[in-house]
Amino acid sequence: MACVLDLSTKEIVGYALSKSPNAELAKTALNNAIKRQQPVLSQLMFHSDQGCQYSAASFRERLSQLTITQSMSRRGNCWDNAVMERFLEV
Repeated sequence: MACVLDLSTKEIVGYALSKSPNAELAKTALNNAIKRQQPVLSQLMFHSDQGCQYSAASFRERLSQLTITQSMSRRGNCWDNAVMERFLEV
């Protein structure tokens, strides 16, 4: 499962399910969030950890196409992704 969480509302705004945690899963969740919320894309920032799905060229290219800024924590620093990690623990 991949989820996109809106940090301002703490609500899941997009999601996707797959048997493989890969870039396609992350892109599907992102696309689902965009379709459902219809945000101003150039004003968005996508926070994530350094998982292979988020650092994959195809995912980074999709963010670039959409003019979404990516924010990725450096190794061992979980601050960018802490809210999502907490959500998944519940």
